Amino acid sequence: MNVSKKLAFHFVKQLFVLLVIIIIALTAALLFFASHLTESEMKASFTRTDPYFLELEMDVKSEEDIHISETVKTAVHQNDGWLQLIDKDGVVVKEVNAPADLKEAYTFQELADFDVPGYRTSYWRIHKDESDLVVLYGEKNLSEGILAELQKLGDLSAITEEGRKFLENQAAWVQVYNSNGEKTEQWNAPEDLTLTARDFLSIKERPWNYKYDISTLLEGGKIYVVGMENAYYSPDDVLDGLVGASLVKSFILVIVVLLVIIIVLSIWYGRTIGVPLLYMMNWIKRMSKGDLSVPRNKKGNIPFRKKNGKLHKRFRIFRDILFSIRKLATTLEKNEQYQKRVDQTREEWITGLSHDLKTPLSSIYGYAKILETGSYKWTEEEIQAMGGTMTEKASYMSDLIEDLNLTYRLKNNALPIEKSIQDIVPLMQDVIKSLNNTNSTIFMENVEQEIRVAVDSKWFTRILTNLLANAQKHNPKGTDITLSASRNLDHTFITIKDNGVGMDDETQSKLFDRYYRGGSTTDKSNGTGLGMAIAHQLVLAHGGNVFVESEKGKGTTITITLPNGLEEPPSKK
Repeated sequence: MNVSKKLAFHFVKQLFVLLVIIIIALTAALLFFASHLTESEMKASFTRTDPYFLELEMDVKSEEDIHISETVKTAVHQNDGWLQLIDKDGVVVKEVNAPADLKEAYTFQELADFDVPGYRTSYWRIHKDESDLVVLYGEKNLSEGILAELQKLGDLSAITEEGRKFLENQAAWVQVYNSNGEKTEQWNAPEDLTLTARDFLSIKERPWNYKYDISTLLEGGKIYVVGMENAYYSPDDVLDGLVGASLVKSFILVIVVLLVIIIVLSIWYGRTIGVPLLYMMNWIKRMSKGDLSVPRNKKGNIPFRKKNGKLHKRFRIFRDILFSIRKLATTLEKNEQYQKRVDQTREEWITGLSHDLKTPLSSIYGYAKILETGSYKWTEEEIQAMGGTMTEKASYMSDLIEDLNLTYRLKNNALPIEKSIQDIVPLMQDVIKSLNNTNSTIFMENVEQEIRVAVDSKWFTRILTNLLANAQKHNPKGTDITLSASRNLDHTFITIKDNGVGMDDETQSKLFDRYYRGGSTTDKSNGTGLGMAIAHQLVLAHGGNVFVESEKGKGTTITITLPNGLEEPPSKK
């Protein structure tokens, strides 16, 4: 897996983990909000408790082993109510804060109605672990008790003095309405209080929403209303306030959790992603300033390596990048060393070339000066000798300039190569004839009578001339040099082999470098340092290649490979 896929997979994985954490945090916040809201609602008015919450707050292992949470028990006591758990047969199996006057079992008719005298009741059916239970909850109906006491004291149509005192002591009141809903009488009641039919329905449906606790009696075409302050008064707007407070708490909780997650992830990302990136950026910055060494920490250790040499965990995802940077640093270091060697070689070459140009130029200048003075009458033979020397020196200088021009044209792909399929055997023979001398002999061996290859005859001749002349120059007298050729279906192989002094590794590696001249730069026989480079570039321009094998004291073998067809040579980048 390459580094881009690794990084993509890593970040997708981290984003997925972050998403899961956020979902968990939001779920936890919602559960907290729901639980806190239900608990607040239950404490404010137990009659509005959600049956699902009751199921969660009850552990029913069997009808004989039932555990009710402390939250439910506390809410029951806070509302001054009572709670009974009744099984399907009407038997009470568990109760909380139940008064002594409650029944231990209920009949079918009572189960159908659940009207417990003196109490306002609510009930829920819950299914818990295959148990079908009814939760019966009741709160004292104080106004009903006062109504019963008033009935004992006399007729409600004419409340006695004793009855009025009782109302005052109980902070209760009585109102009388006719069949038209008009208030006709009242005792100890607020003057501005008038109840409508809708009020009676609302109070019966949601008694906690009304600040008065009332009980009614229909008698003689009149409605007698007994009321007092509602001890269980908990209006919906108060609950809405509790819901809002719970929502704010949940929101704050989510924000805090997310902030903690973000801070933790930021620190984690900073250590696992930021530290390696900063290290690599610092490394690249140092390289841009010329420092190619591997950055180390204050202790002198390489940060991405452990003591055992293995890659540190936080750097593993950047393994390929680290490898590439290190490879780049190594390459730059090698290139820098190579450039230094090239610069040194070029300086030496320029020094040698300056000497090579200065020597013939001095001869030409000297002879020209002699001829210019006219102080001596030169014979025709002497003038011809001086002219011949000047011509030779000028020709040598012309060759140097031509080589310089040629190598730069080859370097910039500006030299036209016009290849055609032709027999190269005559070309090889002509080159051998032009180079054979008393110092060394060039032989042709293992050459077919006709070898047809796609070449430019002019530049092919120049290739062989440069390579063979180099073998002659750098080997002692009597060295045998052989030129052979062979081919297969796709390529032709031309081999130049000698049994001379050979080359060391450094000379082999620099043989085709421009400006390199083997031996002393002041040695005339070393040439311009461009001959082998030109030969190499010309072979490449033909779409071929050159290989060198040499061993010190045992000779050198140079092999040229050329394609048999007319394929275009690869372009240089």
